[in-house]
Amino acid sequence: MVNEPRFYLEGRSGCVLELNMVAGSPVVTKYAKDEAYNARLAKQANKQADFSYPNSSQFAAPAVLDRQFEGPDALHSFRMEYQYGLKYSDFVERISIPEIDILAQQFIQYFEHYRAQYLPTPVPAEVLDGKVASVEKAIAKNDLLNEPLAARTLNFLRVHRPELPLEQGPCHGDFTLSNMIFQPTGKVFLIDFLDSFVESPLIDLVKLRQDTEMHWSLMIEGELPRYRQNKIQQVLHYLDQRLVQYFTQVPNFEAWYLYFQVFNLVRILPYVHTPHEVAFVESHITRILP
Repeated sequence: MVNEPRFYLEGRSGCVLELNMVAGSPVVTKYAKDEAYNARLAKQANKQADFSYPNSSQFAAPAVLDRQFEGPDALHSFRMEYQYGLKYSDFVERISIPEIDILAQQFIQYFEHYRAQYLPTPVPAEVLDGKVASVEKAIAKNDLLNEPLAARTLNFLRVHRPELPLEQGPCHGDFTLSNMIFQPTGKVFLIDFLDSFVESPLIDLVKLRQDTEMHWSLMIEGELPRYRQNKIQQVLHYLDQRLVQYFTQVPNFEAWYLYFQVFNLVRILPYVHTPHEVAFVESHITRILP
């Protein structure tokens, strides 16, 4: 028996989350808001179901219970187990300095695990060309960037492509702190997997630094008391220093990082909702473009 939803949340992209009680247990249902999001939701469900990590006490994903992908005109959905924990801002506000070090090392081990799984291979030029073309259309259609910045961004993405091969293979795709559930044991549950035009552990590093360096999740969380903001920013800064120390020692990660971070910032523009959020993205694109 399924009761009325106890929780309902619309995502920024194209999905809806519901929390229901099923046979006395909490179950989360994620479904597409319209048919256009069906294919992406199916990829996300499959990614989450396929996720595995050798140390399950560090990272795991809520188990996918079932998937409903029937019919091209039906809204796709999947159900997953409910996992209790803290959102990142509550977690990092409470942790000690030794625990911050443990978390930083946990992230680095995650990236190293997947780097070791995948051989470096060339990034297909046709994939990058196709993505640049879609970015150009999105910018023109939505008037997302001021014209000079749009021209600089597109020129950078066309011209400044690194030549080094890159470790490529399945990744989370949206590895931001807001897509993690933190448990008191230190275990992190990953949610909201996302398909990516290039699959690589570097994409996850790019998304994580969207938070540790740029404070994206902190910005969209809204107003917090100053003392909370200060503590969270201090923790994020320390985590970011550790991440920079790590990836600057990996030549192909360092070479590709800036390129994919520009792509990442442009990609999230269609999902920003306020002038403040648009200004946030524009300021960081301006800052990191050479």
